[in-house]
Amino acid sequence: MDEKIIPGIINGVGKGLVAETSGDDILFVWLTDSGRTKDVVSALAQHQHEARIERIWSGTALQLLFPSAQEDSRAPDIVIEPELGVIYAKPNNTGIAEHGGFGEEDTHVPLLIANPGIKALEIHAAVQTTQIAPTILRLLGLDPNQLKAVQIERTQVLPGL
Repeated sequence: MDEKIIPGIINGVGKGLVAETSGDDILFVWLTDSGRTKDVVSALAQHQHEARIERIWSGTALQLLFPSAQEDSRAPDIVIEPELGVIYAKPNNTGIAEHGGFGEEDTHVPLLIANPGIKALEIHAAVQTTQIAPTILRLLGLDPNQLKAVQIERTQVLPGL
C-alpha cells in the first residue's frame, strides 16, 4: 500500500497537519496539532476502504499502549492498523513481510518454556509479552521486582509457573 495515501488524507483535513509518519505493518502518525486528532480520525474512517485500514487507534484507546501525545511528544497521536496482509511502504519497497503489529496474527503466538525443573503442563491463558522477562528471571531464581518496568507496571510472571 502506497505510504503516501494516508498522509494525503490527513493533510486534506488541514494543510501541513502531518508532522511525521512511520509505517510498515502499522502506521504511527504524529500531527502538528494534536487538537485535530478527532477530525483526522473521522477523515481516515471515511477513507477506510481506500486506505485499507482495519482499525484506528487514538485517544484513550491509544493511551492504554502509549503515554498521551499531548504530554509526551514521542507518543504518536494516531496508530493505524491495516487490513491483514497490508504493509504501508514506499511503492518501490521490495519487502514482503514486517516485524509485527497489533493484529491477532502478531500478538496471539504460542510460547514454549522448557526447563527440567518445571512439571509439564499446558496453560491456555491470555498473557502479555511483557510478562516474559519477569518469568525468565523468576525461573532463574532471581527477583523480577528488581526490574524497574515490573515495579512501574506491576507486571506479573506468567500464570502457572
